[in-house]
Amino acid sequence: MEENTQKQGEISLFDLFKTLLRKVKLLIVVLLAGIVVGGSVGVLTTANVNYYGTKITFYVNPRKSNTVTENNSQYGVYGAYGAYVMDNMVTLLNSELFAERLTLNPDGLPLDSEGKLLVENAALKILVDAAMEKKAVAKTAEEDSVKAESTIVTAENALKDAQALLAIAEAEEERAKLAAETAAERYENAWEKLGYSTPSSEEELNKLVAEEKLTKEGKQNIMSLGEASDAATSLYEIAVATTTAAFANVSAPETGKQALYEKAVATASSAVAAAKQAANEAADAVETALEKWRETPEYVKLLARNNNSVSFSYYNKEEDSESENLARSFIYVTISVLNDEEGAKNLYEKVMEIVPIFVEENMAIPSGYSGTNCRRITRDDEILHTNAGHMLETAVTYALVAGALAFVAACIIIILMDRSDKRLRNYEQVMENFNVPVLGVIPTIDKDDYPQKEEQKNTEGKDETV
Repeated sequence: MEENTQKQGEISLFDLFKTLLRKVKLLIVVLLAGIVVGGSVGVLTTANVNYYGTKITFYVNPRKSNTVTENNSQYGVYGAYGAYVMDNMVTLLNSELFAERLTLNPDGLPLDSEGKLLVENAALKILVDAAMEKKAVAKTAEEDSVKAESTIVTAENALKDAQALLAIAEAEEERAKLAAETAAERYENAWEKLGYSTPSSEEELNKLVAEEKLTKEGKQNIMSLGEASDAATSLYEIAVATTTAAFANVSAPETGKQALYEKAVATASSAVAAAKQAANEAADAVETALEKWRETPEYVKLLARNNNSVSFSYYNKEEDSESENLARSFIYVTISVLNDEEGAKNLYEKVMEIVPIFVEENMAIPSGYSGTNCRRITRDDEILHTNAGHMLETAVTYALVAGALAFVAACIIIILMDRSDKRLRNYEQVMENFNVPVLGVIPTIDKDDYPQKEEQKNTEGKDETV
């Protein structure tokens, strides 16, 4: 009996195929149902999944200064930053610090491009308005300090010009003094040669001519020397007056160029100090507003969106087969926003505006360089629908997988149900299970064969009648 039971439990591939063939209609129905269900699930899961984004590339390199040397090969030859420097920069760009920066306007406040608050919050609005006022005051103070510093330059130039004129006047005075002294000496020497002392008046001179101690020609020559001495003395006096005026122009207590310069310096110092104070007050007001902004739920959402939607790298490890220690020159930005095309466009504008500023502010500056250049080099990088056609692809994939799984599951269930049916299907199973001979078997007539046999009998009967 045990042997018979084992034989009954055996199953061949032909038996499996025959069992499945009898249920082919059911298998087709299950397959189609699986395809429909899988396709529907694929459509439902991807119907509202649209990604909008783009890729942007920025070029970065050290800004050369006059003191740069050619010995530093990493920067002098490559003109780029090392992998570790770029890794630190990319880490900063992927941090919450930069993600927060993307939520703020150029003044560092949570306002959109139209100046509207990013969240409806009365307390935050008060703080933001106060910060904006402080920023306006700081901006005015900064402009005043710039004007005051330019006034220093003007006053300094005027002082230098006045000092130059004074130096020229003093030099001219010295020359005129020497010329006057020389002319007077020549006049005196002429009388000494004649053996007379210098007359004090023209009457004395005429008396010498009348006494024939001096000829008319000699008188004319001596008078010419006297006139030259007088002219030189006059020029000297004019030079002295010019020097006095030039000195007053430089050193007058209230109106002199020196006093005006010192006043401009004092005014500029006060303006710079006021600008610094206003800037510090504005920075404190902005930080206070940001602290309140960070407490809002919307801040967390925007920060998470920015972190998830914008990513940075400086090279592709899968495509770059060179050493990781080589210098790098590019920062690659990927923007991908879920179901928010307008948000993707806003992020795109923010990234283009803020990344160059952020990189130039935070990049480590190598020795011999004055800063960092960062500029966007891609042009065809507008926001696009990046997963167009994804719903159809997903629906087809889900449909094929679900149809295949449903078909396999149906085959397994049909085979298990067939094998779990204990009914006797043929006389051999009767003999094996009951160990008795079978004396006769009633034949099975297929429905397809039955009408044909009936038609045959009718035809034979008609023939006999004829």
